[in-house]
Amino acid sequence: MLQDQVYVRTSLATQIDVFATSSPDAALDVDLGALAPTPIPMIGDGSGKFFTHFVVPGAVAVPAFITVTAFTPPPGIPTSHISNLVDDVAVISPTVDR
Repeated sequence: MLQDQVYVRTSLATQIDVFATSSPDAALDVDLGALAPTPIPMIGDGSGKFFTHFVVPGAVAVPAFITVTAFTPPPGIPTSHISNLVDDVAVISPTVDR
C-alpha cells in the first residue's frame, strides 16, 4: 500500500509527503501522531494512487513512523500499514575531493 513517505526539514518548516496505492474507490488517511490531532486525508487520482502533503512551521521533531489506513466501500474492513518516516536528501551539486 505505501509507496513512499519522506520528510524535509529546514529552519522554517517541516514538510511531510506520503504516497500510497489502493483500490481507486478507497478513502485513505495518514496518522502523523502528535504532529496532527486528527488523521490527514489523502487525495486520490482516480486510478488508485494517493498523495498527501503536510507542512508544520518550524523545525519540529517528526514521528519515527506513520500509519496509513485505507477504507474501502461497504462492506470493506479498514486496512492499516505502519511505516518508518525517512529523511529526503537531495544532492544539488556534488563535488569530489581528490
